[in-house]
Amino acid sequence: MHPITSRPDRAWLVYVAMGMAGAAIAIGPLREAGASDRDAGWFALWGVALMGTALGAWPAARYVTVSNAPFQRFFGSTLTIAGVATAVWLGAGRLLADATAGLLPSVAPAFRDAWPSLWWIGVVSMLCMLFLLHALAAADEGEAAARRALASDVASRDAELRALRAQVNPHFLFNCLHSISSMTGRDPEGARKMCLELAEFFRSSLKAGAEQRVPLATELALLRRYLAIEQVRFGRRLDARFEEAGDLSDVTVPPLLLQPLVENAVRHGVATLLDGGIVRVTAARADDRVDIIVENAFDPDGRRAGTGVGLANVRERLDAAYRGLASVRADTMAPGAADADTHVFRVSISLPAGSQERT
Repeated sequence: MHPITSRPDRAWLVYVAMGMAGAAIAIGPLREAGASDRDAGWFALWGVALMGTALGAWPAARYVTVSNAPFQRFFGSTLTIAGVATAVWLGAGRLLADATAGLLPSVAPAFRDAWPSLWWIGVVSMLCMLFLLHALAAADEGEAAARRALASDVASRDAELRALRAQVNPHFLFNCLHSISSMTGRDPEGARKMCLELAEFFRSSLKAGAEQRVPLATELALLRRYLAIEQVRFGRRLDARFEEAGDLSDVTVPPLLLQPLVENAVRHGVATLLDGGIVRVTAARADDRVDIIVENAFDPDGRRAGTGVGLANVRERLDAAYRGLASVRADTMAPGAADADTHVFRVSISLPAGSQERT
């Protein structure tokens, strides 16, 4: 596309500048050669036509650019086009001067004397115009390439997020079905209740999972429902605690982000302890950051070997959603460390709140 006509937002400015320059190119040399001010002024339209000739020469000039040819070839090609276009412009001017000799008598004699100056001024002006058009075309192409790269990056990130989010529900469903299977023989009523709770949980999680972001309050509510499901299986062995600090009303997170962490806390933590233990979820806001901690007690001797899917999923989703602005750290604390009375596994998440999120 033409770099001028394709951008109406800048076309009017270029047209005004070109018109003024073209008029000056015609009037100046003709007046110096003896044309009257009135006659040279009327002939200014011919100077404006030089700028139109430059615009018309672009379809030929655009095939040889600095990006696809050596500079010598590019300059030679542009100079040739400028010379030919200027010659056509001068020829048209000579015919016009002769045709209007009766109306503008001083122009034709002045034209015969001024044509060498008009030639060089025309060639230089034409070169400047063609170089400007090449620069505008290169800038437009660079802008278009940047937009394409951004669109590709956004599409890739969205696909990555969808793929990572799709891993959550199957992983969770597998764990829940395993729990229900283990209860059917010893506690059929509990298994039935767990199935009903599971149905309600999936109804809520599917609604949340369709969004790119959900309020942190919604995410915590889903965790409470999930732990209510597990409470059917573990009874008093599971002690779920939630703590919130600061204003979290405007904080949003990717849906089901914390789900794998709480699953692991139950499966690899509470389930390993004969008397059960605590699963604690803490969310606190400090200025423009939100810290979320999921921790659980566990028995190092009875701890099951996991696949690492849950924690890896959280890391990858945070990286895809926040592009380096969020962090995840996993720590194990022995009894006596940080007031822990048993072994504690802690996952700490730090992420931006509000306007600092990269969506």
